[in-house]
Amino acid sequence: MAYRRYLVLISMSAENVKVGQMALAGIKRDLDPHAAPLWIDSRGVGIFVSTPKGSREVWRACFPDEQSAKQRAGLKDMLVLEVGHDCLGWPETKAMAWLNSHPAPDPNG
Repeated sequence: MAYRRYLVLISMSAENVKVGQMALAGIKRDLDPHAAPLWIDSRGVGIFVSTPKGSREVWRACFPDEQSAKQRAGLKDMLVLEVGHDCLGWPETKAMAWLNSHPAPDPNG
């Protein structure tokens, strides 16, 4: 089973911190128990996810059933990006360490 690597970017504010926490909990529960934010700052969060599922399933995991319609609206600024073979960064960064420990699937097979 080939795993795919994703970066989930969520715009955050003081009003939707709980929603971001629920999104991370859904990802950990439904897709990748080892998922964790790579960074959190005053404007957002970046979460690396490793899963054999597609971006649609990653998106859905961020919206657990227990969220209200208002909470779901709080995640309108969210992006799910697949990270492939062609990526580059400083080797000693947390991002590259994570990417190197979660190899991208072979595009030829």
